[in-house]
This record gives sequence, C-alpha cells and structure tokens, in this order.
Amino acid sequence: MKVTQMEDQLKKGKTLFADGRIDEAAEFFLSAVEKDRNNKEAYNNLGVIAIEKRDVESAIECFTISLEIDPFYKAALINYTDLLKVLNQLHIAAPLLEKIIEKDPNDKDIHQLLEDIRNIHQHGSNIDID
Repeated sequence: MKVTQMEDQLKKGKTLFADGRIDEAAEFFLSAVEKDRNNKEAYNNLGVIAIEKRDVESAIECFTISLEIDPFYKAALINYTDLLKVLNQLHIAAPLLEKIIEKDPNDKDIHQLLEDIRNIHQHGSNIDID
C-alpha cells in the first residue's frame, strides 16, 4: 500500500473514531496493520479503541507493539503510561520514559510523567502486599 493510501486510511479511521463510530474506525486500523505490520500509529489507535471498549489486555498489547516498532513514539508512550497509571502499574513505564529523556532531555511532558512516577513511589502508593 502506498504511503498516501495508508495516510488516507488512518485519517478515515480517526474521523470515524471522532464521530463515535468506534467499530468502523477499528476496521480501518486493523486493515492498516494487516497491510503494514510496522504501522505504529495504527497499533496505537487500536490501543485507544481497546481502552474505549474496556479491553485492557488488548490495549497493552497494541501499545507494546507500537513501542516495539518505535520506542520513541510519543503518542503510544503517553497512552500506555496513562493506562498504566489507571492500573496502578506506572512503574512499568519508567524505563521507557527514561529512554525518551536520554534522546530528548528537554521533553517537558516526559519529565512530568517521570516526576509523577517518582512521587507515587516516594509516597508509597504502590505498596506490594505479600
């Protein structure tokens, strides 16, 4: 599939998603990953749709694949971190965020996310009970 066709497909999926037509949007994104297994944006969008459908396992899988394709893909990283925060598993995101900071030390969004992780850890919010 040519780049412009893929971009059109992603745009159509985003438009459908914005219109609340989630299942139809998912079809466009699924088609995109079938044609290009390295489409980080489509995997990220499928992760967002999985969250909308309350399918946490699928969301984690989609964000993980997106970040395996591009560990510096900020949209997927932020979405994955937000999900981990809800699941009280934010510490999992720390190594990923630290890689971003190494590459771009001036990224304020990522610095804030790392600060949030440190604050939660210091204040004992992630207490493990054996």
